[in-house]
Amino acid sequence: MKKSTIIILLLFFAFILASCDNASTNNNPNGNNNTLPDAVFNASVSGDYSEQWNLLVTGNYLNTQTSQIINGGYTTSSNLMILTATKSAGASITINAHTGGVDTGSFSLNTSNMDIGSYNNPGIGASGFVSTGGNIRITKKEYLQTVGNDFDWFVDGTFFMTMQNQDNPPKTVAISGSFTSMHISPESAP
Repeated sequence: MKKSTIIILLLFFAFILASCDNASTNNNPNGNNNTLPDAVFNASVSGDYSEQWNLLVTGNYLNTQTSQIINGGYTTSSNLMILTATKSAGASITINAHTGGVDTGSFSLNTSNMDIGSYNNPGIGASGFVSTGGNIRITKKEYLQTVGNDFDWFVDGTFFMTMQNQDNPPKTVAISGSFTSMHISPESAP
């Protein structure tokens, strides 16, 4: 009788432990088990300067081997989503947009002095470009478990910006592109 009681108790505790393990992984509705998606950022720059951006950061938003960064954040106090791609020292494209949270939709740029884009690439002589108009469209959002069991947003979308710099006369460029699985920092859980 003692033996069967012990076996029943062991089976009961094994069942509880197995259930707890499944419950912790079910907290992540996407079941990604801390595997971050590859981040992709593509852009086409045309006008007084021309270049193509094709960035891929595998499984993380910061690739320390190549200095490529594809990352973002959301600030609730200013209702501002910030997306940044950096391909080398000083070469960056940044988009700031009033989005009302981490949500899908189309959002105009240059409706205030905060929702603007910028572009710099000193390697080709392009610097100080600020958007004069444009938009960003968030087409998909995912809430995924990251390292340390935190949950962060990852977004997909497209963008278009017209820009000029402070040269006299100003130089102009147009930038269009897309991004996939861009990480939005932990502060951003609206």
